Amino acid sequence: MNYNNYDVSVVLKYKIRLVGWPLDKFASPYNFNTVDELRDLRDALRCGSCFWMGLSSRELTNHAKEMKERTAAGEVIGTKRKERSDKGSKKGPRKRTRPAEEVEDEDDEGPSKKRQKIKSKKGKGKENARNPKKKRGSAKSQVPPTSREWIDSDDDE
Repeated sequence: MNYNNYDVSVVLKYKIRLVGWPLDKFASPYNFNTVDELRDLRDALRCGSCFWMGLSSRELTNHAKEMKERTAAGEVIGTKRKERSDKGSKKGPRKRTRPAEEVEDEDDEGPSKKRQKIKSKKGKGKENARNPKKKRGSAKSQVPPTSREWIDSDDDE
């Protein structure tokens, strides 16, 4: 739950309010100082003295007006998100270093060594993932081929 922006991100967005908070300050349980505070909150939630209540449209408009008055008075409500590190930079598809036409002209004789390596790396292990019937090492491939020759007693000479 967003405890820092509770009024905006919970009350206004979902139209509900937490009634009967047992502590003086509304804060995340992570920020509680003692175990007794956690137990008080747990007990209040279990017995039902602290509960979620839906707001009517009138209560919601009153809450929104109250929020505007508080911000007009100079009170900071909640915290703003940190700006992205790439704010202001242009985003879009990555640019290629060379046009595709130049690459095709160089490959008249066949794929380059680099492309061959990439193709061989891409192909390894994926055939078995796509086709579950193929097995990596079947028992037949591990057995040496049988010989058709017979050893007779006459061959001992």
